[in-house]
Amino acid sequence: MRTIAISAEELAAQAGASLAAVNRFSKNAGFDGFADLKTALSEELHDASEPINKLRTAATADPSSTGDSQSFDGALANLRLGAQLLETEPTAQAASRLLAARMVYTLGFGLGNIVASAAAHLLLPYVKALTHVAGEGGTEVAARRLVHVGPSDALLVVSLPRYSRDTLTLAKHAKDKGAYIAVITDRPGSPLAIYADALFLAPSDHAVLPSSTIAAMAMVEVLTGRIMRLNPDAARVQTELSEIALEHFSTNRKPTDR
Repeated sequence: MRTIAISAEELAAQAGASLAAVNRFSKNAGFDGFADLKTALSEELHDASEPINKLRTAATADPSSTGDSQSFDGALANLRLGAQLLETEPTAQAASRLLAARMVYTLGFGLGNIVASAAAHLLLPYVKALTHVAGEGGTEVAARRLVHVGPSDALLVVSLPRYSRDTLTLAKHAKDKGAYIAVITDRPGSPLAIYADALFLAPSDHAVLPSSTIAAMAMVEVLTGRIMRLNPDAARVQTELSEIALEHFSTNRKPTDR
């Protein structure tokens, strides 16, 4: 916050360094200069504080004008926009690559992990093999699960605000290893977009929460449905799963009806 509010000269003076050192630091960190660095810091600060601002706004609003149905309205808006952004051909291509992959990895942290876990659950019976990367053990264990990733593999990664640097690090690792990267995220400017072979946009606006998972979940279902239609064994797999689980299904019948 202090860096955003001061000039490069003031930062140099406070750090006991030269103006040239401030500019060299900025460029070595990957920015065009100190002004570019300040812009990036401002954006990060805005992203970090936005959920707090939304909550404060909601808390001071007239309760009669912000009913609980607003969450449903926002979810519907995200779904409609996500449907408008969805393109048939890239979806089909991504589904084909996931289906053909030697191993499908699913990855996400924070809210993204919830969606990636759902993707792992849905896709597991219909792809050759699947590993959910971000489970117990945190980033270190996730990296271990990705150690053998290669060109014949695919990574389905989910990233929603607030974006996790660990997701970026692991996605870059998989990309460098030649894996196919399918990304579900909320906007084209998402940090993960640069690693995507296939980019699927799932708007995540919410009146109070940092982000909504509804559209991202819908995108997972779209991809799963497409993969099931492409997989010639899907009907057999579904039949076997139904037969195995049949005795565990609940019904509305009373015990006396049996």
